[in-house]
Amino acid sequence: MARISTYVLDTNVTKDDKVIGTDSAGSITKNFSLTDISAIANQEITVAGQLVYQFRSNVSEGSLTGLSDGDGFSSVSSFRLSEVDIPGHNVENFLQEYKKKRVLIVDISNKNKYGIYDVLSIQEDQNNSNYYIFTFDYHGGNGSFVLENYYIFSLYSQDATYKHSQPNVSSTWDVIHNLNKFPSVSVTLSTGKQGYADVTYTNKNSLTINFSAPKSGSAFLN
Repeated sequence: MARISTYVLDTNVTKDDKVIGTDSAGSITKNFSLTDISAIANQEITVAGQLVYQFRSNVSEGSLTGLSDGDGFSSVSSFRLSEVDIPGHNVENFLQEYKKKRVLIVDISNKNKYGIYDVLSIQEDQNNSNYYIFTFDYHGGNGSFVLENYYIFSLYSQDATYKHSQPNVSSTWDVIHNLNKFPSVSVTLSTGKQGYADVTYTNKNSLTINFSAPKSGSAFLN
């Protein structure tokens, strides 16, 4: 084999190019495509605040489960995550940081397939304490979940949000949001129309919405 320094420098590097390396299984010299190297790097190397999981049918370390193959991002309201991500890090405590936050879930193989959600709750799976069940509201996105694909799970916005549901008609809605701020408030009535009301802030974690007549619907706090 010639010295590496004698080879011509490639000035047009593409994803189809190959490099030589040693396979860890058997210590055999093989060719590796840049496409495959990029894929494994996306799975194993993460940025602070981002986690990587694989959508699987079986519950195991590094898995995202509780969905069906082909479920649209817009139709999903909950799923289960392992406390250990794909690179093998135990992120049990870090998972709790996503509560009441807006998150982004992106298919690593196709960045145009993604979902944006507001996390409503994070509960330890009663059947297995090594896994956590996330519930959330869909905010936006495109595409569907694909079995065996890898997904990046990250914060979409540091600004926390809260949705208050008011199924029973009332002229006064008492809202405990625990956002630790004085949030903006928008109201959608059960009729689908925008609601207009006066908002009184009790403190940074609760407020009252006052209507001129009894109403039902939802309030969105940001």
